[in-house]
Amino acid sequence: MASPWYVNAATTAEIPILPYRLAKPMISIVDDDDFVRESLRDLIESLGYDVATFESAERFLKATCLAETSCLITDLQMPGLSGIDLQGRLIADGHCVPIIFVTGSSDEKFRVRAMSAGAVGFLSKPLDESLLIGCLESALNPLIVPPLMSGSMTFA
Repeated sequence: MASPWYVNAATTAEIPILPYRLAKPMISIVDDDDFVRESLRDLIESLGYDVATFESAERFLKATCLAETSCLITDLQMPGLSGIDLQGRLIADGHCVPIIFVTGSSDEKFRVRAMSAGAVGFLSKPLDESLLIGCLESALNPLIVPPLMSGSMTFA
C-alpha cells in the first residue's frame, strides 16, 4: 500500500499527501433563443457540468459567475452585444475563458475573426452534439484536440 506521505528529496522532509477534490467546471451559455439555450443546458448538465444560462451578452458580463466560468458557449448574432463583441470585451478585460461559438449564420469572416482571436470552436446550427462535446472537451482539456473545430451540427 502506498504511503500517505511524500518525501521531499531536497529537504528529506515528509509532507502529507492530502486528497483534494476539483470543483466541477462551470459552463456558461449565452443565447437569445430560449429553445437553444435550454437544450444546451440540458445537454451540458447531462455531462455532469454546472451550467449558467444568459439570454444576452450584457447579462453574462454583469453576472457574478463570470470569474468561475470554465468555458463559454455563445451565439454569434444576438440583440445588443454580439458573440464577437462579447469575445472582444472579455479579451480586453483580461478574461481568458475558452469560447465556443454557435451560429445560424455561415459567414466566413466571422468564423475567421472568432478563431483568430482564440475561439475553441465555431459551430453551425442546428447543432451536432458530438461535435459540441468534442469542442467542450478541448476547451476544458487543452491537450485534447477535437477532430473538427468548426462545422455543421445537428441537435437531437
